[in-house]
Amino acid sequence: MEEKIKVAIYIRVSTEDQAREGHSLDEQECRLRKLADYKNYEVYKVYMDAGISAKDTNRPDFQAMMRDMRKKKFTTILAYKLDRVTRSVQDLENLVKELDEYECGLECAVEEINTSNANGRFFVRMLTVLSQLEIERCSERTKVGVIGAIKKGHVGGKTPFGYKREGKKIVVDEIKAPIVRRIFEMYSKGKSYYQIANIIADEGDTSLKWQEGVIQKLINNRIYCGDVELRKTLKDPTELYEDVVEPTISKSLWLQCQMQKERNKRHYYRSRIYLFMQKLKCPKCGTIMRCNSAGTKPKLFYYKCGKCNTYVREDWVEPKLYNFLGDLTDLYNILTDTEIPVLKSNLSPDLDKKRSSLSLTNAKIERLKTAYLEGALPIETYEVDNKELESDKRRLTDEILSLEAINNSRLDSDMIRLYFDTKEIMKRKMSAIEKDRINAWHILSRAEKQELIFEYIDTIEIEKIPDTKHRTSYVNIKKINLNESKIHDFFNLMNNKVLDMALNYDNKMISVSTEFDRESVDKYVARLRNFFDINVDEMSLEMITKEYLKDNDVFKICPLESESRYPESKYLVLSLE
Repeated sequence: MEEKIKVAIYIRVSTEDQAREGHSLDEQECRLRKLADYKNYEVYKVYMDAGISAKDTNRPDFQAMMRDMRKKKFTTILAYKLDRVTRSVQDLENLVKELDEYECGLECAVEEINTSNANGRFFVRMLTVLSQLEIERCSERTKVGVIGAIKKGHVGGKTPFGYKREGKKIVVDEIKAPIVRRIFEMYSKGKSYYQIANIIADEGDTSLKWQEGVIQKLINNRIYCGDVELRKTLKDPTELYEDVVEPTISKSLWLQCQMQKERNKRHYYRSRIYLFMQKLKCPKCGTIMRCNSAGTKPKLFYYKCGKCNTYVREDWVEPKLYNFLGDLTDLYNILTDTEIPVLKSNLSPDLDKKRSSLSLTNAKIERLKTAYLEGALPIETYEVDNKELESDKRRLTDEILSLEAINNSRLDSDMIRLYFDTKEIMKRKMSAIEKDRINAWHILSRAEKQELIFEYIDTIEIEKIPDTKHRTSYVNIKKINLNESKIHDFFNLMNNKVLDMALNYDNKMISVSTEFDRESVDKYVARLRNFFDINVDEMSLEMITKEYLKDNDVFKICPLESESRYPESKYLVLSLE
């Protein structure tokens, strides 16, 4: 009796293949067993890979089959089609070589495949090339569809924390979004992932299991500033699509956190609180100085350069910045609570933009309804599009109501101006010791001081000067570089006539206001006169700079809006009697 040829049956299906072609695993096995019976083959084993793509050969049962083939447990592989085995030209080339080496054949039920001769191997390669081409074309079509969806705000995958789904779009979840904003704010101010996780967990929030990894994932996710990244792997380059979803935080805060992430690679939070952590530039080489252990003097705080070993002491730096930090504290105290979100930007353009978008959305809803009633659209299309437009309408309406509420509660900017002017006048009437008493800096805790410096100051450039007589050193402040986002806020406040420009004249600070009309200045002076005796004089700029500044205790100059564009323009000058 003739010995039967032993064969291995290999079957594979991916979810996509099964849905598209109906080539289920059971059907493939049934067809291949019938083929084996017809050809009088003995089936050694059925190898099955379920729900696995043929983009490579890293499949459990395929690899098991190849191991058995090398042990010569069968001499032929039966498959339903070639694309069940592989769709890669390179993998096919390696497979054909290995089959030839171990004298094993490959047969397919619906294709005339024979790898035992050159013509057969050529035909096999051609089929695989066509199969790989189909994969690449399908991939390109999928990619185009994904990009188009993303640009419409349709982001797939798991909904990020702080967002919710409305139809196909993700929108900001205003219940959870404040937590996300707070996380980014804390990280931008120097808090670590671990510290932030503990702070939120200790406050009793249970919306997530707050751990370091959760915070790190949030900080790394660009979606919170409105951008979507695709293919964020080492193998494939990242594809970035900007401004495709509603942002939870500003771009400036996102960039600030990424810069902080780079700093954190070189520094870390310590148990001791260093006021100028990551802020002092080495006076010798310009490198950011590290916080250094105080050694045998625990009350002293040192900063040391990692490149040239130059060191400075904190108590050399802080007194040089005392007045500046006092003024910064005043600004911080008066603007950081509820006022700064209102005052730091002009809301009118945003309101106008939102109202315009709402009008366009309402118009689209009406056009869609008309098209449906006239029979131009099927009911299915109308319902899907109308649902999306109604969702946009609700979101825009909520945003407009929120902005209008903020506009209606806008803080009286004269109160802020009055605060700073009152403090400046008080300083002029006090002794040096009394001035120190009203400096808000010294009443802050070390943690509060560190937070303020971290938030407002980017870097501090210093020079170190040896004091050989007293066997020590001291520093001079060369330049204070403010945080870029805060500079932007300061300019917005000045543009909105909330903050004044400060000039130093003869060791006295003089405020120069943005342009005001005469009625506004008169009202402001009337409020100021409740506390101090104030002189008000009207004159040209030439008169002010010639003699008036020398002979009078001027603390504010107010350009008059209606006349300031002309050479003979008049100014109102406020001075103390």
